[in-house]
Amino acid sequence: MTRTQIYIPEDLLLEAKLVAKNNGITLSELIREAIKKFTTKPKKKKTKLTKIKPIVYNDSLFGGLESNQISKKIDDMVYE
Repeated sequence: MTRTQIYIPEDLLLEAKLVAKNNGITLSELIREAIKKFTTKPKKKKTKLTKIKPIVYNDSLFGGLESNQISKKIDDMVYE
């Protein structure tokens, strides 16, 4: 570990010491944790993928409908 000096306003130092004492840690540990949290990139949430089921009509995909009929059929199914 490397030792360093920093300049902190008096009120911020007093607040940091109080937070450290209330959490049962040293001021140095509080500062290390704060720097680590500030510099660590947040982890991306994993999105759960769900399978999309094809629309089946008359035992086949869209039942052999023409493209203009497919849109109407989907609308009918969605907005029933």
